[in-house]
Amino acid sequence: MAKSLRSKWKRKMRAIKREKMDVKVLARMNKMLVASAAEAKLDAQEEKYKQKMKKNKAGEAEEMAEAPATDPPASESPAETQEGSMEVDGDESSVASENGVRRKFRKPNLKTMRNEKNQFPSWMSTKKIKYHKRLTKRSAKRNTKEAKKNKIWKRACASL
Repeated sequence: MAKSLRSKWKRKMRAIKREKMDVKVLARMNKMLVASAAEAKLDAQEEKYKQKMKKNKAGEAEEMAEAPATDPPASESPAETQEGSMEVDGDESSVASENGVRRKFRKPNLKTMRNEKNQFPSWMSTKKIKYHKRLTKRSAKRNTKEAKKNKIWKRACASL
């Protein structure tokens, strides 16, 4: 079957568009990698601090003075803060965006994939959200059935 001029033109335009979008996608992926690396570094620092506090159960004031800082050091250049430096505010972490305003991110529970406000992360697709909702519904149903069986079993054992 012969290829029309229209289809050739469309294919050519899609190729050009794909080349333009590749640059943007690559930049977006790099930003995500920088943010995830900073988050991993922060998590490691947080774990170290928690282990240190467990080790020293007294929780003296000296230990509290060595706690990780919540503000970035003054020696940091503005370029570093724009790339995505992170800081801790309790369970929430915040990232500096390009315009200098800090946005807060809530860490999701890895089991339920929901944050403290019982919302799914913004990056999760609606299909995945529906899947997770079905999964939790199914597991809740299974748990209630098991609880009923255990209750009946305990009654039977108690009567013997």
